[in-house]
Amino acid sequence: MDSFLPVWSQPHHFVLLDQRQRGVFTFGLALAEITALASTAGVRWFGRRYGFEWLAGLSQGVQREQGRKLPPSELERFVLEKHGIVGPRVLSSEYAELWTGEEGEPPDDILGYFAQEHGGHIRSWAANAFNLVDASLLNWARARERVPRGYEAAAERRLALTQMAHRLRPVNAIDGSHHWARRYESLYERVALELEDVAVRRPKLRICPLCSRVYVPLRRGQRICGNQIWDAQSRKLVRRCTPASETLTYGAAEAALYARQRKTRWAAMNRIRTKYAYDDPRTQEALAEWEAWRAANPPPRKPGRPAHTSSDDGKPPFLPASD
Repeated sequence: MDSFLPVWSQPHHFVLLDQRQRGVFTFGLALAEITALASTAGVRWFGRRYGFEWLAGLSQGVQREQGRKLPPSELERFVLEKHGIVGPRVLSSEYAELWTGEEGEPPDDILGYFAQEHGGHIRSWAANAFNLVDASLLNWARARERVPRGYEAAAERRLALTQMAHRLRPVNAIDGSHHWARRYESLYERVALELEDVAVRRPKLRICPLCSRVYVPLRRGQRICGNQIWDAQSRKLVRRCTPASETLTYGAAEAALYARQRKTRWAAMNRIRTKYAYDDPRTQEALAEWEAWRAANPPPRKPGRPAHTSSDDGKPPFLPASD
């Protein structure tokens, strides 16, 4: 299993409705966000994050597992009639209209119906199916701990219930290296794969200082989550993990976080330097650790220079492989 890329590290492809039906991708743990589906605002955020067309598949998977049959949601009809999307990454050329801003998104009444009839059911299923793991992720991340042992058996049962075929696909990791990753056809299958990876790999969890969501660092020293959305063709940033309307910008928040970490490291070094002589081995060790941290953690941008605003700004270091 270790030879496969963890599911949270592989790019998740979907279609962004409020753009020209273009393919986009993101990273992250859908398992940590299922509880959002019990409210209208949560369904809207989840749809923007993972794709509205994936929500119907998640509900269908839950119903199939439990032997239930709910009427098709208005959300499913909306993405079909308005955008011609009949499934994840499947588009019909018959619907090629341009939807901009929020005009292409489902209205509140459709999202509210999904939250009431389907979202609440999905949330209850997740709480029982994952042994409250989705709720515990936040506590583990707050404590900056690894996922504890003891969830392996539950993860295996969950994956077996999906009855998904074991298939692989090539993808590029965030550092540009090539890997094999397990293919999933729905969010229902994805969250089952996430649970297995979380239980077996037991990653260290973190909380993003910008959006306060749980994430698994994709690379060493990563301080911000990977919940940004990128265009699959141009690789340009489409949406950050926080709304653009917030007064605290992404760059300023990242710089403030770095400043706090740097101040803490410097203060620890300075206490030892003040207490002991310069030639003392303890002082030399503290200075070496400080310089090593500075080398491994450069500032978000060079001091005194404005933020980079060219057309290449916001590009990830790789282009994910297409299915």
